[in-house]
Amino acid sequence: MKNRRAALLALFIGWITSLAWLSGCNKKTDSVTSNEGSTRTELENIINQNPDIFTTDQEETKESTAYASMAPNTRMQYVSSYYVTTSSATLPVAWFRKKQGAPTRNISINEQGDTATVTITTNWTGKLYIDQTNDGKRNPGSKPIADTGVKKAYFERIYGIWTLKKVACVDHNLTNQAGQTVDITQVEAKTISQSYIINDPGNLMDLSTGLPTFAPGTEVKVIATVTNTAQTWNPPAYVYLHHGMPWAHNRQLMYDDGTNGDEVAGDGKYTRTYIIGSGDKVYRSCFIDVLDSGCLQTETIDDYNSTAWRIPYKVQ
Repeated sequence: MKNRRAALLALFIGWITSLAWLSGCNKKTDSVTSNEGSTRTELENIINQNPDIFTTDQEETKESTAYASMAPNTRMQYVSSYYVTTSSATLPVAWFRKKQGAPTRNISINEQGDTATVTITTNWTGKLYIDQTNDGKRNPGSKPIADTGVKKAYFERIYGIWTLKKVACVDHNLTNQAGQTVDITQVEAKTISQSYIINDPGNLMDLSTGLPTFAPGTEVKVIATVTNTAQTWNPPAYVYLHHGMPWAHNRQLMYDDGTNGDEVAGDGKYTRTYIIGSGDKVYRSCFIDVLDSGCLQTETIDDYNSTAWRIPYKVQ
């Protein structure tokens, strides 16, 4: 009888142990699935909640709004009137980009333990609006745009919470790069006491120690080295500096004519100086915007040809 009770007790204990082990396995599986899902959710939340750092949009909201609101007899003031060209390429009366439909975004996550490298690829289509004639009418022509922006970021999980540690620039190019002839090879941002140089928009910069950092009121000289394998027009490219809030950048022409802070005319280094504004935004961005001169010479020919680097920086 005792042996039978002992056998039954042993069987019962074994059954309980098996259930506990199986329950533990199920909890572990649920945890892995939950962690994988929460990783993407947490990282996407960080990305969506920080447009100052992660925006990949290249639409020119401020430019298009300003153009639409102008009286016909003042539209020429919108052109960079301070730039006088003696070359065959000329700036139009006005131009701006505008999206069509919602961009498509893909977020790729490479998770390794408590670290994750994220690549955000955004494809968007739209139109480049160009008005060549100062005829008293707001009647620009348009040509199609298909652009792709790529941005990388690096996160670490600290005490169970994903934290952004490093970011790269956004590298904008034509989706079909076979038609792109313009390129940026270097951007330098200089102040009296500092110099930041970016040679590769894909390089990750430490959020605390690696980002270009300026105090409000600082004068920053931006120098972009640009190439264009197409030499049909002179100048071969028009280069702009955009700065300000992510959705309403100020657009200013950069110079390669030996004036306005540019050191050597025609050397492919385009220069613009601006003052860091005040405000409560710590993380901001500027971007270098390059257009082949040819795509601004007509209103409707399908020849859009552009590239841009959107560069994050910090103000404190």
